[in-house]
Amino acid sequence: TGTMGAGGGSGCSASYEATVLCDDPLLYLRFEDPTNLAKDTTGSVTSGNWSNATASDASPPGIGGSSLRLSSGGSLTVADLAAHHFAGDAPHTIEAWVRAAPTAAADISYIGTWNGEKGWALFAFPASPGASSDVEYKRNAQPFILLCGAQPGCSASLSGREFRHLVVTYDGNKARLYVDGSKTDEDIPNLLELGQSFGIHGGSQTGTIVTWDEVALYGYDLSETQVERHFACGSGNGC
Repeated sequence: TGTMGAGGGSGCSASYEATVLCDDPLLYLRFEDPTNLAKDTTGSVTSGNWSNATASDASPPGIGGSSLRLSSGGSLTVADLAAHHFAGDAPHTIEAWVRAAPTAAADISYIGTWNGEKGWALFAFPASPGASSDVEYKRNAQPFILLCGAQPGCSASLSGREFRHLVVTYDGNKARLYVDGSKTDEDIPNLLELGQSFGIHGGSQTGTIVTWDEVALYGYDLSETQVERHFACGSGNGC
């Protein structure tokens, strides 16, 4: 659908940050603070805190700055707001850039409110170097809703150890998964139940797992045009 913000107005194409902010996110974490504070760029949410992580990795080429590198058991949480849960059939969008560490073993990392039974999560499954990886979106205890692997060749999206742009949109009826600006899967999920507080979570393997950056939540579904524009801007192909 994509109505709020819509990327219009003076200065909206000045940078990736400006492009995102002009589309009115509820939460926007950029990881530019060298301490353990994850400041919300929208200014509407209390800063979050991370552990077993560091804001030291480079960001995607069109963005600059730093990103959040998770180690084993790393996590980040922010103030628990009802707006982050997207309960029921509330339209929303989840956006992030993610990269598997060059030496990451097979493991799991995710952003979201999922507690094992309820809530939502956007998963990154890095695999051992050279092996296939995957991206998946889950709601409640329902089997995985959207699979990057549903698209031929998409399951290798984290294997190159480069940043990938991930977006999940939900319009109140259908959910869609985009990887690097292209839709890879869609489905009609069940209604979303309340989970735990929103956060970013690492796996259990020793060493660095994945790097997350530019995590944004929206209270509406971004349009395909907006998703494409964010990817192009963040990958250095013009904002």
